[in-house]
Amino acid sequence: MIRLSHRFNRELLQLAAKNFQLWQSIYRNALEELQSWSKEWSLSTIGFGREKTTYCCYAIASNSSVPLDSDVRMVIAKSAVIVTVADDFFDMEGSLDELETLTEAVFRGRSLRGHGRVIFDALDNLVNEVAAKYADRQRGSIILNYLRQIWYQTFDSWLTEAKWSKEQIPVHALVLPASCFMAPALLKHLMRCPTPYLTELLMISSRLLNEIQSYKKEKEDGKMNLVLLYLKENPDNSVTSR
Repeated sequence: MIRLSHRFNRELLQLAAKNFQLWQSIYRNALEELQSWSKEWSLSTIGFGREKTTYCCYAIASNSSVPLDSDVRMVIAKSAVIVTVADDFFDMEGSLDELETLTEAVFRGRSLRGHGRVIFDALDNLVNEVAAKYADRQRGSIILNYLRQIWYQTFDSWLTEAKWSKEQIPVHALVLPASCFMAPALLKHLMRCPTPYLTELLMISSRLLNEIQSYKKEKEDGKMNLVLLYLKENPDNSVTSR
């Protein structure tokens, strides 16, 4: 068994402390950037729903490897903030007319008024930012329309949810825009296809996990849930935790 010298142990501890301080600084700067962006586009002060800027930042940081590109983390974190605010708008704040108008605006690429405008403008800023960064890295490749299509699919699913019931968590709106920085070679394939099968399965599994965790609260709120629908159709079954 190799024994390390006291000096070597001390140097390792010093390096570990410096590494910890470095990444704490990186995460603090990321949080400040995200909070500033969220405030600039009025997402953190919109006046309804959940304010999850800090949560989104650290949730992404804690689930990503340390060397991961900071642009990737920031794209996912900003997308998560927009998803949270927009989901609450569709779920509790907006009228059906406002939701249809916002969804149409995302599809047409035009702005509007009220809370819908706040969400649209923040989304438009993010989409253009991601497209510009990707274009810089890939020497002019344009993915703007692809990103808009992904987000339109998300808003359209929310609109369907508002008209009927919940369908899928928009995981692809978080994962696919960020993936263009991690695996640029896959982008051309993704742009030729509808929502990829794997991300569709990821959305479904995420939705099911969410439904299992939230069905009790939604039952108390008088809302429908896939678990509650299943139990209604299968009254002899029950939900058990493992």
